[in-house]
Amino acid sequence: MAVYPTALSLAAAAIYIGVSVLCMLAGTISRDGAARTSRLQPGWFSIAGLFVILALNRILVIEDRFDEYLRDVARESGAYEGRTAWQGPLSVIAILLVLLVVPILVRNWARSQGDKRRQALGVAQLAAFAMLGLIALRLISFHPIDSLLYGGLRLNWWFDVGLSLLVGFAAWTGWKTSRDLPA
Repeated sequence: MAVYPTALSLAAAAIYIGVSVLCMLAGTISRDGAARTSRLQPGWFSIAGLFVILALNRILVIEDRFDEYLRDVARESGAYEGRTAWQGPLSVIAILLVLLVVPILVRNWARSQGDKRRQALGVAQLAAFAMLGLIALRLISFHPIDSLLYGGLRLNWWFDVGLSLLVGFAAWTGWKTSRDLPA
């Protein structure tokens, strides 16, 4: 188990903090140096909070420690040797859950056509939810999924960084659009 964060984990934490700042900016409409509350603020602030938690997770190596804890519990209960019997179905459930929630988020995003701020928030919500799905798959640690995530292409990092940058870009777009609104 890693006791200290790796350089890549610290880089990810820096990206997460940057994304969080952009989400906070998107939640506040600035005009002529004054800030006022946006009706989209709870959504943006929730995503910002998620990314602060993700940054702390990377800095404090929480996910690795929790993963090790789950392994220890499985070993002590005798479930570790037969883990594929429950990891496979659990992976399928996690993937199905993502596939069930994503259409709801897409529908909400589609209804926001014409409102660029709501569209930006919708994209950020989709990407943030996909990030939670990725974390769930990493924690389940099913070998066929792990070989995809951590294998040659390192899809784990591509998805992690890509989804983070997508949230950041959506937040930047929402913030930029909000700044251009009349007072």
